[in-house]
Amino acid sequence: MNSKVFLFNESSSITFLLQLFYRGAEGRIPIRFNAEIKLENNVITLRINIPDGYKPKELSSILTKTYKKKDYKISNASIDDKSIILKIDKEIRFTHFNTGKNQYTCSMTLKQFYYTYNGSERPKLYRLYTTASTLLSPYLTDFSVRGNKVVGTVSTTFEGSCYGMPFLMFKDEHHVYVQTEGNINILLCALSFFFCNPIEYDMEYSYDNEKNSHVSVITTQYNIQAAKSNNVLGYLFSGNVCLDYLYDYLDFIKFCNDSTITGDIIEAYISNYIRAEYLDNISKLLLYSSILVCEGRLFYVALTVK
Repeated sequence: MNSKVFLFNESSSITFLLQLFYRGAEGRIPIRFNAEIKLENNVITLRINIPDGYKPKELSSILTKTYKKKDYKISNASIDDKSIILKIDKEIRFTHFNTGKNQYTCSMTLKQFYYTYNGSERPKLYRLYTTASTLLSPYLTDFSVRGNKVVGTVSTTFEGSCYGMPFLMFKDEHHVYVQTEGNINILLCALSFFFCNPIEYDMEYSYDNEKNSHVSVITTQYNIQAAKSNNVLGYLFSGNVCLDYLYDYLDFIKFCNDSTITGDIIEAYISNYIRAEYLDNISKLLLYSSILVCEGRLFYVALTVK
């Protein structure tokens, strides 16, 4: 149980050399830049510094080109002096150009990227995005008691199962993490339904048979917090237990299994149900109606006590 597998975060950056290859009078010509990738407010930014001896106007025709994967090379990538192998796997096209005091930079946003490094074997791990972490964090916090006096709070863990898939949740100062070897999408759907908010992850860690650690960093789709709870759950009971408390809710669906409702159907219904929270009342009614007339049953029908 360790969140340190994510070497890159909001307080760190990835530095590397970016070599671009462009067509000139003498054929294919390379030019190198010091570059970095930073993560701020769920925005991934790739930025390069213009080398000494060049002026922005001299490079304008080069830096406004679109570079496919075969037209650039990444080397010497590191995070806090830890060597990594960095992969962007998309075209590079700079969209922002800034002139500062004795410094010229170009930048662009990335939807996702990947990096690999030599690390110790650890279970698969996901970092939940800030909004999701904020919603889950209270459930992973307990009081610290000295004698009969509360002196503060401590972080806790939760080990459970969702549709038969075991998982472990824990947190650090900023984020909640989920450790599981199963398909996390079904758990995220269940959590999204409970909070009536999209619960997404922005980093995924895995370890391969070659003793390499792999991390993917992605931009989440939803960044606005809608409702803070699903009021429907206040009317659903399992025996005498109301399902509006997260752990009771997760305990109830732990072994739910309905062969007529597949994971894809659940994800589709949950996605539409949550999206409705971002719409006006008329649009919300139309989306609810489309859900109800869809073939199959809604996710919360699966919560009916059997």
